Amino acid sequence: MNPSALSTGLKWGVIYGLVSVIYGLLLYVLGQSTNMALGFAGILILIVFIILGMMNHYKQSSSMTYGQGILIGLLIGLIGGIFAAIFNYAILH
Repeated sequence: MNPSALSTGLKWGVIYGLVSVIYGLLLYVLGQSTNMALGFAGILILIVFIILGMMNHYKQSSSMTYGQGILIGLLIGLIGGIFAAIFNYAILH
């Protein structure tokens, strides 16, 4: 059965969100939350998860349109951003 781009984006978005929260917590505990170089590493983690999500979708469905790729990347970033916003709000308040 072929997965939808929506289900792939949601699944990989939640995984990325959890990894980004763990990474942010690690930076916070180590006192490196303001380190700019490590902040850029967080962007690289996002790119890796977008690529992994797209590769997973293509592997399972044997095809992927441009729109599906955009939707998967958008959902991964959006869900990860929501997780990060909740985490930052919890840390700061």
